[in-house]
Amino acid sequence: MLLDSPRDRTSASPALSEGLRYVLVTAAHNEEQLIEQTIRSVIGQTMLPVRWVIVSDASTDRTDEIVAGYARQHDFLRLHRITEKHARNFGAQVMAIRAGYEDMQDVEFDFIGNLDADVAMDSGYFETLLNRFRGEPRLGLAGGDICEMSHGEFRSRPANNPRSVAHAVQMFRRSCFEAVGGYWPMKYGGPDWVAEVRARQMGWAVRSYPDLPVRHYRPTNAADGRLRGCWRQGRMDYSVGSLFAFELFKCARRIPSRPFFFGAATRLLAYCISHAAGEPRLVPEDFVRYLQDEQHNRLSAVTRLGHPETAAGAVRKGKTIWIDLDNSPHVPFFAPIIEELRKRGYSVRLTARDAFQVKELVALYQFDCQCIGRHYGKHTLLKLLGVLIRSLQLLPSVLRIRPDLAVAHGSRAQLALATAMGIPTLHIGDYEHATGWAIIHPSWVLVPEVIPAEGIREPQDRILRYPGIKEDVYVPAFRPDPAIRGQLNLSDDDLVITVRPPADEAHYRNPLSDELFHATLEFLSRNPRVKIVVLPRNQRQAKSIESTWPELFAKGRMLIPPQVVDGLNLIWYSDAVISGGGTMNREAAALGVPVYSIFRGKTGAVDRYLSESGRLVMIETAEDLAAKVRLVHRNRPAAADSAQRPALQAIVDHIIAILENQCGTRALKTTA
Repeated sequence: MLLDSPRDRTSASPALSEGLRYVLVTAAHNEEQLIEQTIRSVIGQTMLPVRWVIVSDASTDRTDEIVAGYARQHDFLRLHRITEKHARNFGAQVMAIRAGYEDMQDVEFDFIGNLDADVAMDSGYFETLLNRFRGEPRLGLAGGDICEMSHGEFRSRPANNPRSVAHAVQMFRRSCFEAVGGYWPMKYGGPDWVAEVRARQMGWAVRSYPDLPVRHYRPTNAADGRLRGCWRQGRMDYSVGSLFAFELFKCARRIPSRPFFFGAATRLLAYCISHAAGEPRLVPEDFVRYLQDEQHNRLSAVTRLGHPETAAGAVRKGKTIWIDLDNSPHVPFFAPIIEELRKRGYSVRLTARDAFQVKELVALYQFDCQCIGRHYGKHTLLKLLGVLIRSLQLLPSVLRIRPDLAVAHGSRAQLALATAMGIPTLHIGDYEHATGWAIIHPSWVLVPEVIPAEGIREPQDRILRYPGIKEDVYVPAFRPDPAIRGQLNLSDDDLVITVRPPADEAHYRNPLSDELFHATLEFLSRNPRVKIVVLPRNQRQAKSIESTWPELFAKGRMLIPPQVVDGLNLIWYSDAVISGGGTMNREAAALGVPVYSIFRGKTGAVDRYLSESGRLVMIETAEDLAAKVRLVHRNRPAAADSAQRPALQAIVDHIIAILENQCGTRALKTTA
């Protein structure tokens, strides 16, 4: 049954006055639950449209009946039926709106508005909006502020932007609408966004007014599922040419919107996948250039906010370096670098990822450091999603830090965020086969001299080098502490072999490494003099090892340290190291401890260098264990070699050279 409508005011609509005549188009599909309140909202306006066409796009519920009932009472309201069945997509929505526009050709109008079938507004909405147009001749597109239900009341949507008008309430000046070509069918949606960008490109002003609230009864993306809608929006953003940096900021801004956080991350992930797949842009090149210029300008404005140089008369003292500790080996590596940079007067701010005992090592080294984000598992998509989520999590801290340079040993989250914020980045690496980003690249890459130029997929004039290996940075500062033997119940008679499992969640994982790890423990278990100290990478790996060799643990032949230990100290008091990871192998080599690698991924240049110099033995098969591994007590010197090696100073010099804009002279002299 139809509700009684407000009084019929068709014949006395103030909209008929010259220059303020407007028409509306609404595309509706099965909107019986909400469309009636939209109709009542419009017919209750103080200024009525000269025509309103509601296009029922193959509706199968009572939508047609409801609209037809009101159309019989109000001459300006018309029902346009599309009866043929077709795919439900955004192209279909645009075609429905175009069909409604065709029904306007016999009336005079100055403005045309799109109105969704699930909104309502106050009675003076259109009269106020049209007066805004009258007061600004170059205003081409305008609308109110979308409000959605939150905590029991309608509140302004977090994604609202005074520069952008929501599709649900876009009102165009007719000359602007026709100049931009109306709405274009888009595979992933976004015809409203394309239209407003085209409007600005042609010199029209676009404004959304917070003082004109519009109640939106169906939350954004509710029609196709919230996460699915966020996924589509990410694909849409890429298809129209949005910058990655701008996409990151946009998603960060949408974190408070439902579904909290994961919606923003899903949108960002979808964008990245479209980019990685090389999908074509769906708009002309001149549109992409204009949109990206706009976004560059907005990013520049945002990243200047609160920066000391932008404050009135302020002079910034010193420069700030942001170091992100993404994995456990990064903590000891950066410790002497941080100390040296601070000695030279630079501010160093730290963030860390709570993964692979990073948090515990940060506490061990007593760093003033904020742990942000976590590890998301070994699945490629989850890894990518984790990087994007952590980039968003880091944003508030980095806005406070305002760094001049971002430095890390392979932190993808830092690289993504710093690039988005226009912060120069220095990516330190020592394994040339690590998978990089297809979308973004660091400003500079710093690698050991032994890695050949052809192994680095970056422009050669952006590659810096340092002598030796990464472990040479911090091993000279190591001082042995024999207390570790007592902590782990190791006697002087024990033949201590430290074993590190392969990184089974790394992208470069090779199942052969796991097989060799199992063969290693079986091989060592056959020698009763051996005491095996295993350093698993996480709790899941620890539980798997304990459940596979329970007898060795029960007899005290194998142990896992109950808390985080100093890795260098454990290596020093071991008779040999057998490891499926690169860092522990190289640390043992730097300390002069016999070391055997069971890593079966692509061999990096650093490991080849150590192997060829006799400091690292490669184990390629289970048979190699008996043939190559020497299970004997090593002749341990009283102290480790503490002679300073040039790696530390070279790395610090490169960082300072970049900060002081001297890369073209001093730093680049070591580039191959």
